[in-house]
Amino acid sequence: MNSSGIHPKGERILIKPEGVEKTSSGGIILVDKSVEQFANAQVFGVLVDAGPDAWSDYKEPFAKVGDRVMFAKYGGLQVDGKDGEKYRLANDTD
Repeated sequence: MNSSGIHPKGERILIKPEGVEKTSSGGIILVDKSVEQFANAQVFGVLVDAGPDAWSDYKEPFAKVGDRVMFAKYGGLQVDGKDGEKYRLANDTD
């Protein structure tokens, strides 16, 4: 499932943010600048991979690969995968 070529180490997790709609619910087409602004503020995504020490301080992990997760608005680092997609590399507690 991880086609990004990015493999988190330690307590890091890899998240694929959900895409931003290019058309509003009312049918208005959003310009690229506003779409980019919304994309930077994403807070939901899919857990793609987790480092070996992720959630080691807890009895059970918060999520497993494939789960939809919520993360800090500007949390983690935005990285580009080998597949051309954008990902967030964040701490397990983010």
